[in-house]
Amino acid sequence: MLRHTQVLRPSMSPTHRAKMVRTHEWKYVQDETEPPELYGLADARPRERANLAGLSEPAEIRRALERQLSAWWPW
Repeated sequence: MLRHTQVLRPSMSPTHRAKMVRTHEWKYVQDETEPPELYGLADARPRERANLAGLSEPAEIRRALERQLSAWWPW
């Protein structure tokens, strides 16, 4: 089950806009002024302590979540 949210309004300036998509196991955050963030939420992984967005292992998961998020809220 996917959960998604948009923080603040799309009309706000880029320094204030962020959006996020979440599944039971993953959380992906996009901010217009910061690098993307990907966190593993499963019990075996550190819970939102290590940003995994730059690692190659979860790259396909990141791309899938990024595509879904962009389809919901394009900037």
